Amino acid sequence: MRRYYLSKFDGPPYQPYVARFGRYGFLDYRPNQALGRGWCVACVEGDELPDSSGFQFLADVQYLALCDDPNVPLGDELRGRIRRALDLQFSSLTLKDIIVETQLRYSDIRPESSGDYRITL
Repeated sequence: MRRYYLSKFDGPPYQPYVARFGRYGFLDYRPNQALGRGWCVACVEGDELPDSSGFQFLADVQYLALCDDPNVPLGDELRGRIRRALDLQFSSLTLKDIIVETQLRYSDIRPESSGDYRITL
């Protein structure tokens, strides 16, 4: 099973809080990667992955389950929580498109020699 999360960091050494749930990869959205404050979008693979039902406020949580399929549109409330946590603006509806939009707009991602960008989820 694979699930995508918005996650705070544990540490030092700093790693996503959701790393404890299984194999993971993440995109770091912290303004300063030397500090533990901030959020990432993480993909976790495992047999029993928690959801985040019942969580109300971003300040009170270590992680927020986003989706199991990055191609499915996210609801307005969930997209709003992502915007507030990452302090970024985007217009995309799916997690896949949100990642692409925010990485192209706010990161130092560079095209491959072909001129294409590649982001693998």
